[in-house]
Parts: sequence; structure tokens; C-alpha cells
Amino acid sequence: MNYWDFEFVKECYCSEKLSTEQKVEEMGKRFPQLTNIYADDLKTIFTGKLPLAKGVEIKTRFGDKNPCCYVAVTKMPEEISVDVQKAIMRVGACLGGFKIEKWGIGYPNTEAIKRHLSEYLREHAVQYIPGEAAGYPKVLEISSNEVDGASNECYLVSEITGIILS
Repeated sequence: MNYWDFEFVKECYCSEKLSTEQKVEEMGKRFPQLTNIYADDLKTIFTGKLPLAKGVEIKTRFGDKNPCCYVAVTKMPEEISVDVQKAIMRVGACLGGFKIEKWGIGYPNTEAIKRHLSEYLREHAVQYIPGEAAGYPKVLEISSNEVDGASNECYLVSEITGIILS
């Protein structure tokens, strides 16, 4: 599953115009493989609280060297429902699987990553949560928004949103 699929789930979740039943119906139209068997899972997702996390991803590359990357967690969800996580995993498996990444692993290990992370945090008035304090969360990324970068692609800064899965 790619993050566009879960972006649609997020759009349905956030819609105030649609009832839970209409959201389930919309998901069935968009993804026909979600048969009635998944109706309860979809209801759980749409009536529960999505465990959304936010982060900033810094990627750097100099010449032919291997690129370096660090994801700093900037916001963790207030609550994480196991039932919602299980429902997301079942729906995701039905839609073809998904890629889970760990955020906050390691540390900003290059001077360039440290500099770009510091600039981002200062400009956006946010703090990041060290990986160990966040529990090195396993995250299903659902959206990525590039906010800074160099024309020669030596660095890229993106705001990312994901769903915590344990």
C-alpha cells in the first residue's frame, strides 16, 4: 500500500459531511476489495482516534557518497488505541500491504543534518522528541510535504505525517 491510499482514509476520517456509514460506503467504492467483511474495521477506524504522528525528515547527499537521512519526531498522538491499530493493519493488508518505518532511529549524525534540523525547528517553533523518548515509533507514512531543499539536491527537508503502528 502506498501513502496515497491512507491519505484517502485520512480524508474520509476528517470529513464532517459524511456519516460513519457513508465513509464506509465511500471506502468500498474507492477500494472494491474491501468487502463487507471489513465494515467493522472501517467503522472502528472512523469512530476511533487515529494515532497520527508528525515528523521532519532531513536527507543529505554530497557527491557520490551514500545519502544520509534522519527522521525527527515532532508530535506524538495523545492516545493510541490498539483496536484502531489492528483495524488499520487488517485494512492495509487487504489493500496490498504497507511499508512501516521507524522514526527517530540513531541521531542527526552529520553536521548538515544537524544544521538543517536546527533551522527547521527554529523557523517553525517546534521541538523534536528524541527517538528513545518517543519509543522509536513504527510509523505508516501517509503524507510527505517538501518544505526546503537545494536545487542541486544535496539536501531535502520534508514534513511527514504517519500513523503509529505497534
